Amino acid sequence: MNGAQGAYANYAAGFHLNDGTFVAVKVDNNSPTYKRAIIKVDINGNKKPNKVGRDIFEFAYNLVTSNKLAGGRLVPTGNELSRSDLISGSDEYLCSKNKFGTKCAALIMKDGWQIKDDYPW
Repeated sequence: MNGAQGAYANYAAGFHLNDGTFVAVKVDNNSPTYKRAIIKVDINGNKKPNKVGRDIFEFAYNLVTSNKLAGGRLVPTGNELSRSDLISGSDEYLCSKNKFGTKCAALIMKDGWQIKDDYPW
């Protein structure tokens, strides 16, 4: 893998869709409370900016239900949080320019699949 896909070296599988979108999948078995598949989607493949929250978005398929996460559903990472919790707070994965931006897909979903004026980018 090269370009944007180089960031996915620890993912079990990766593939391109016909429109150039790159999808990477891995299984996260590190937690005793949940098992899930992590799916990262780079909506423009190798093209820049290759930044989470801008053109890379993360989803999770939760294999086991925990106290906050429903099993058997594909949802954006952070789906269980409120809109305000997704954009403020101390979580390093929040949807913010100053954080990792991992939970930005959840913010877009909570906003009706629209990018609102207060979206961080």
